[in-house]
Amino acid sequence: MRLATHAAVGTGVAAYTYVLVDRSLVGLIIAVLASLVVNILVDAFGHHHRLFKPPKRTKLTHSLPGIITISLTIAYLSIRGVPLTPRQEAGVIMAVLAGGLSHWLLDALTPSGVYVIRRRVRIARIPYWSTTANTILQMIGGALLAYSLYIVVRSP
Repeated sequence: MRLATHAAVGTGVAAYTYVLVDRSLVGLIIAVLASLVVNILVDAFGHHHRLFKPPKRTKLTHSLPGIITISLTIAYLSIRGVPLTPRQEAGVIMAVLAGGLSHWLLDALTPSGVYVIRRRVRIARIPYWSTTANTILQMIGGALLAYSLYIVVRSP
């Protein structure tokens, strides 16, 4: 999927995961921004660029250990030094991890797939450039983000 799709779905999933744990606006903003950073880093460091060929995914970031490591590292760095309650910290950590895992799952839907124990696995063969699939997934991510913000604003 395209980076914009990863960003939209990742932030939406992170936001919704966070509001399942806590309703703090500060925590929600930290979770969403950290998830966005994770999705950008996964694609920035996870592709091997080849001359005159499409980039190839690497095991470094497109495997479960890679995604989990990057997500937990960014989550830790994002809450470090910020005065959050333990519940808010747990919410941010879970949200960023969920946002990172959404990247892995979206890439599993493409023909290139993702790595699971040294093997490529694909759930579907949705082309990376599919405008329809990318648009639908971006709308779902945006709806999750909007709904999560609504929940936080409306909570007492």
